Amino acid sequence: MKKHWFIAMGALLLFSILCVAGTALLISQKQTDPVTEIAPRGIDLYGTYDQNDLILNQITLPEYGKDVAILQVAGMKDEAVQQKVNDTILQKTKSLLDDLEKVDFADYYVASSFANVLSIGFYVGGDQYRSDCINLDLTTGNPLNLSDLFYEDVDLLSLVRHAFYKTLAQQNAWGHEGIASPDENKLYEVVTAYFASSDPQFYFTPAQVNFCYGDLTASVDFIDIAEDVAIYEKYLTEESLFNRNDVGFKNLFTCAVGNYDMFDELEYGYAMENLWYDITMWKYPVYDETLEDDALRAMEETKKSRLEQSRAIVEEYRQKAIENPDMAYILLLRPGYDLLSIQHYHAEGWHTQYAHAVDSFEQGMIYEMPKSVFEDIYKDRIIKAYRNKYFALAGGAYLSGEDHEDTTITQLEIHELINYKTGHVYTTLDEVFAVEEDYYMTLLQARVVEHLTNWHSQHYTRSQAEAMAEKMTCQLNGAYIHITIPETDFSPIYRLTEFDSAYLTIFPKEEA
Repeated sequence: MKKHWFIAMGALLLFSILCVAGTALLISQKQTDPVTEIAPRGIDLYGTYDQNDLILNQITLPEYGKDVAILQVAGMKDEAVQQKVNDTILQKTKSLLDDLEKVDFADYYVASSFANVLSIGFYVGGDQYRSDCINLDLTTGNPLNLSDLFYEDVDLLSLVRHAFYKTLAQQNAWGHEGIASPDENKLYEVVTAYFASSDPQFYFTPAQVNFCYGDLTASVDFIDIAEDVAIYEKYLTEESLFNRNDVGFKNLFTCAVGNYDMFDELEYGYAMENLWYDITMWKYPVYDETLEDDALRAMEETKKSRLEQSRAIVEEYRQKAIENPDMAYILLLRPGYDLLSIQHYHAEGWHTQYAHAVDSFEQGMIYEMPKSVFEDIYKDRIIKAYRNKYFALAGGAYLSGEDHEDTTITQLEIHELINYKTGHVYTTLDEVFAVEEDYYMTLLQARVVEHLTNWHSQHYTRSQAEAMAEKMTCQLNGAYIHITIPETDFSPIYRLTEFDSAYLTIFPKEEA
């Protein structure tokens, strides 16, 4: 028995030694083996992207008519790929045009140009209307398939079906008391026919993919399927495909379209970890080709000056952010300039009369808050603001949502009215009105009385309105007159150009 007992104990001891040695070996190997990190899949919703530095040129095809515009690209290092892209665009446009017996127009829109891919929509019209899309891989010039936008394991059938389900449901809701349910038979037919097509139509922006079938367009927002979307990184290359690096906008938030071409200037980003700034300036439209050179020069100088002042505000708050690391700041600055004018209608049409004065202004909002509030609330609001599909219509980025109680908000409304001929800055009503004070005050009081008697929130009789107007005070702020009436919240603002130019010194007077 003892012999068997010793054998059993020896076997157990040997097993224990082997286990300890094996465990030690595994731990040692784990400590010395390099750690292989798996890259996160899909879109980084807190990340940024750059637009392609691709030059987009519009040309016409005179053989089809003067209103036939097509896209051609330039600025690629690989000229063979560039030619391939241009040939593909040209052939697609011509194939649409050749289907028409009569051609009236042709145009295109660039849905997206980022991450070395390009998505374009085309439409032509005449005796019929035709549209199509092209999606291109700029590394090769080859067309992209719908599957190229996503990872291999994504269920495209479910994705497309869900998109058309929403579209058909919305259509069916009209006139059916809000019942948002599609015709299942039509849904089946549409989805089946879409996938049966040899070339299913789609186009995409940085924010969504759009599936096109007949007169239907169904879309899916990338932010809702971020883990499935590969197009942000799939075709990126270590070396740029383009000759320049200053064509496209940079550091845009992912899933933000970045349609900034309507702005004269747009600069934004983190000046400091606790300071976000945005300087957005609208383009000033000049429709009058006869506008004198010194007026054009004055507007350009005013633009530069105003941008410098906006950047000075950013620098001021940069120092504040350094001195107060526990605080955070958001600057939404809206500098601008406006050459004052009045339009008159004559028998031959509208005529624009320009003043010798430019209104230079700084508008916008400044937010100040504890850094913890910024991290918890406002960071997400900033990103959401740039993802707003109506970003351009809104005039830039604006923060939505209820503001935190620990946040201080300062609204900017700074104006300077400058005579570009003399450099004089107007500060009083006496300087801008060419008539005596009694007369221009009578003009202003008459306007206030009309305003008060037609004020919807409070009805005043004419005698009450006249008595109130007698007590009003006025202040010039750039091109605007601010009215204050004691003991009331009625504070109208009138623009100088609401008055006849004959009453204003800022308009040139015709020589006798």
